[in-house]
Amino acid sequence: LNQMLGGGAFGCCFFSAMCLRRCLVRFEGDVVRVSLREQVDGATRVVARVSRSVHEPLEKAVKRLELTLRKQNVTHVSVVGRTWRDAECVFVDGVRFECRVATSQFRGPKVTCVGDAARGVPHYASVAADGEVSYRWFVDEALVGEGPLFTPPGGKEGGHLRCVARLVDDDFLTEEEATRSLDVGRVHVRSPKAWRRVDDFVRDDDDTKKKKRGDFFRLASYNVLAEAHARRRPEGSFPSTTWTASKMTSRRLPTALVELKTLAPDVACLQEVDEKYVETFWRPQLEALGYEVWFASKEGGAREGLLTAVSTKKGLTLVGRRVVSLKFPYTDSKGIEHSVITVAQIGTIVVDFLGGEEKKKEGPPPRRLTVANAHLFYASGAVAVRFEQMKRLLDDERPTFLVGDLNAFPTSAAIQLATTGKVDQDHPDLRGGATTTKTKASTHHDDDDEKKNNRHILTSAYDLSDFEPSWSSSADDDHDDDSNQQKKKKCTHAVDGFRATLDYILGDRPAVATLAVPEDAPPLPTADYPSDHFLIAADFELDSSLF
Repeated sequence: LNQMLGGGAFGCCFFSAMCLRRCLVRFEGDVVRVSLREQVDGATRVVARVSRSVHEPLEKAVKRLELTLRKQNVTHVSVVGRTWRDAECVFVDGVRFECRVATSQFRGPKVTCVGDAARGVPHYASVAADGEVSYRWFVDEALVGEGPLFTPPGGKEGGHLRCVARLVDDDFLTEEEATRSLDVGRVHVRSPKAWRRVDDFVRDDDDTKKKKRGDFFRLASYNVLAEAHARRRPEGSFPSTTWTASKMTSRRLPTALVELKTLAPDVACLQEVDEKYVETFWRPQLEALGYEVWFASKEGGAREGLLTAVSTKKGLTLVGRRVVSLKFPYTDSKGIEHSVITVAQIGTIVVDFLGGEEKKKEGPPPRRLTVANAHLFYASGAVAVRFEQMKRLLDDERPTFLVGDLNAFPTSAAIQLATTGKVDQDHPDLRGGATTTKTKASTHHDDDDEKKNNRHILTSAYDLSDFEPSWSSSADDDHDDDSNQQKKKKCTHAVDGFRATLDYILGDRPAVATLAVPEDAPPLPTADYPSDHFLIAADFELDSSLF
């Protein structure tokens, strides 16, 4: 038989007991790809392959395969089966190739990694593939980790970090087909200045400072800057002004995750989360830290949205999820009509206990609270739209906490509505067409009803008098002493030529501690701060009145 094959492709290993043969059949839409393969000592090589239409009769496809193999002195090819889907085997001049429908394959040429090879920074690798994929991390040639989640350890500085993805079901796939790799870069140490002290909380009194971390409910809000919006932002002190938005993201997101990991909030509310990074970074990373993750995309096919993460390690359970549409018509200064595509997440959370096993035995039974994560419409002239969005949030079901990027200044009608329950009719923000100035709780003003109104009023965790409403460089030439002093106040959002307070943590009780916000911030993002917004957080004391 070896002589009959003329020393061709099959004769070279016919007498080898280790030689295995397969005919891999892969269906891709209307195309069927057939390849004959031999495997010797674990190494696979492709003998022949053809691609044909799935609608083509099997006899024609076999004839084409036979013509392909004639260069290897093959005279006859036959298939046992009526179609490629039910084919049992292929005979090539009497040599049997078992048929197998292939299910595992890569759907993209590259492995993507969120991370820039910085020591101690969480990384996440992903690749588009059909079938299960394994991940291995190497520094130079040494294996240092496995799985899609990886944090470069110390002692490897200067080495090349590489991630190799491999299809788990790689039977009879060549090395090129079964693996993808990515050179992440040299392992390096970031400057200490690039790390923000997220444990720098400002507490109200000495008694509060003496209490343990478990005695507080910690709530955080963070606009992490969507990649699409990053393209329109100055890159600050990032190493290269030629970086693309995606390269910026590979550095920014791990840094933002480190901030959250160090802060360890019980509930984290994120805004501007890229939809494509939910499954490839945020969900696996946060779930590995013990969080339940809930993502809601904006309406209208937007590619970013809101993400709420609830710590399951601390006795919290997300039992209710509701997305509130904040869609309103809006006409800009040029007379162009828009449809606002904003939503808010309202999560109902069961708090079992946070103060340890002893506190659990002595404390009250599990209670419920609601947290609303919102990102109001951004346009500078849409103050009336933001007011209506706030009104809908408060009238719909007043949450225990309302947090997020509200895109409203502290003096705006939207914030006044949330913190006082009513807004004056002559407020400047209402000149654009807001239809009402009262919530359900602000329609009466006698003593009995005033107490009810107070239950609908939310309090800012931060002292807003310490924050500047807004400042723009367009008026820089005429700043007087007062405005210069205002410019030096704190803010939650800072880009080149504009600073403002836009992010809030509002609750039905005062906070006992808040995360310090830097003063005199440079244009963001920078190597120190991964977004154009600061991370804000607050602690609330745990007692029965919280629920």
